[in-house]
Amino acid sequence: MPMPREAAMLQVSSTSTAKIPMYASLLDRVIGKDGVYSQQIYYKTGVKLAVIDHETDPKLQYVELTGTYDGISVAADMIHYDMANRCVPMASRIKTKLCKKFLRGHCLLGDKCWFAHGEKDLRKNHV
Repeated sequence: MPMPREAAMLQVSSTSTAKIPMYASLLDRVIGKDGVYSQQIYYKTGVKLAVIDHETDPKLQYVELTGTYDGISVAADMIHYDMANRCVPMASRIKTKLCKKFLRGHCLLGDKCWFAHGEKDLRKNHV
């Protein structure tokens, strides 16, 4: 017997949500001008970003990530990596470090990954 259309869509779309707390003053770095960085994260991972106010501290906000579990994991890594290196332009950091997920055998981004997949992909940091 065929499944109703709504039930099939519910089974296919298994999304999760995670929140990353950060200082509100740093959110521009995550979102980017006109949302350019959040769009890059979405295109690479399929994860949507939203900014949510913190419940008690006006200096803090959350970056809410919505997508698949694996996509959220990659997007969170991208955000943390970017925040740790925010003073260096992103283009100069691509493929300058080995991908930890690839080394563990499960990077889902393939050629779209910002990290090197092996020594042959590493490039010298031109900063």
